[in-house]
Amino acid sequence: EFDIVEIPDNLKEQAEILHGELIEMAVEMDDQLMEDYLEGKSIMISDIKKCIRKGTLTSHFVPIFCGSAFKNKGVQPLLDAVV
Repeated sequence: EFDIVEIPDNLKEQAEILHGELIEMAVEMDDQLMEDYLEGKSIMISDIKKCIRKGTLTSHFVPIFCGSAFKNKGVQPLLDAVV
């Protein structure tokens, strides 16, 4: 089990910047999605997942997951991503 909590106010701006960078890196794998992103259109999560898969298969980037084998922390999100 894990808790989903709000980002602390002092980190929200930095989180938004880094989130934008991650989305931009992912959509670089698809020209049409990159164009849509640059035009300010909303990108669907399923499209981002496809881009992450494409980028991973072509070794353009490597997804990273945090966790620990101790008490299986983070194991389920890792397994979900592998599937």
